[in-house]
Amino acid sequence: MKIVDYNKVINHNLSAEEKIPGSLTILDKDDQNTLSQIQEELGEFWRKRQIFRTNTEAHLSVLNNSKHPTRASKYWQSVREMTNGMEQIVRTSFDIKRNLLKIEETKLIVDKLIKKNKEKYKFKILKLQILLEEMEFNKIIRNSEIKDQVREVKMWTDICKDLDNGSFNTIDPDDHQAESLKVYFENRLKALGPGSDMADVMTTRGMVKSASELTDDSGKLLSFKKAYALEGKDIPLIQEKDTNHDEINTWARNKKK
Repeated sequence: MKIVDYNKVINHNLSAEEKIPGSLTILDKDDQNTLSQIQEELGEFWRKRQIFRTNTEAHLSVLNNSKHPTRASKYWQSVREMTNGMEQIVRTSFDIKRNLLKIEETKLIVDKLIKKNKEKYKFKILKLQILLEEMEFNKIIRNSEIKDQVREVKMWTDICKDLDNGSFNTIDPDDHQAESLKVYFENRLKALGPGSDMADVMTTRGMVKSASELTDDSGKLLSFKKAYALEGKDIPLIQEKDTNHDEINTWARNKKK
């Protein structure tokens, strides 16, 4: 069996115009001639078609100011997009390897059937040859997808570098969320109108209220204990290791009110 260099095949930019029209033998002669006449254009359009998001879409759509209102929230969304893309590249590479292996296995089966009795197994051979054509086409598709996804991952990496100006925490994604989510919830509430779903209205109002009560003036998240204490509300009787007896008695008094 031929040893396949998977990395070489995966990185190879296949020429689509040499493969796609030639596999469409099911078409009548006129349609085949039509595709042959525009073969060069088909190849050009195939190579430059958009598969994953462009730089403009990333900036204006994904990282829009309504959903990601702060520099930090844009940064961490970019990290999420980049890592998701990298995960998909790895998963796609497994699909490509399995497909390449299946192609080699199918070719061996066809060769054996031809040598054994071509006439006897002609229909089985034809089915396997159709399967081979399909797998070859899948190889072209997956190679073009993985190539463009590498481009997108690089794009998100560049955006992360562009956003990182040292003004926010790039180690802990939770650090910015009290501030960022508060603004996002307020933006979401402003977008609701008379015709909005009641459940959505109630949920959004609840998120805005929670974000307002559980953040301090600097935008940092408060614990429930501290937030309730600041507002003089009832505090559940919870004993913690770092809690002194006076605080516990205060909780108990509030609980009885």
